[in-house]
Amino acid sequence: MQTQSLPFKSADSYEGFAETTGLLRLDGENLNIQFQTKDAILGVVKSDIKNVAIPMDAIDDVEFKKSMWGGKITLRLNQLDLINSLSGSIGGKFTFSVARKDRELGSEVARAIRLALSEYEYDKARAAS
Repeated sequence: MQTQSLPFKSADSYEGFAETTGLLRLDGENLNIQFQTKDAILGVVKSDIKNVAIPMDAIDDVEFKKSMWGGKITLRLNQLDLINSLSGSIGGKFTFSVARKDRELGSEVARAIRLALSEYEYDKARAAS
């Protein structure tokens, strides 16, 4: 299953001194996150663009919460190396904001991730029996 890319932003990087922007896309058996971090004060110092492919077995949960100003998606992961590779992750969770104009897309992407997780678990259980 392939979904549309979802733009996101996270201001939780480096205790609020940096801001991360990126794209999230569910593609096959991976959740691909492409992002760049820049300083929050002037926005001049930027990191290289990073790509992180998160396999379905590394995702414990995904949650989408609508708000008046947009929405938030929270990913809960179970692999420390993947958690540490995401700028702004705290306690095994990576939370990012979705703009108001992308709120419905955010909801659809979260639903697609949950569906992909269910299909992955079903296929894994079926293969084990």
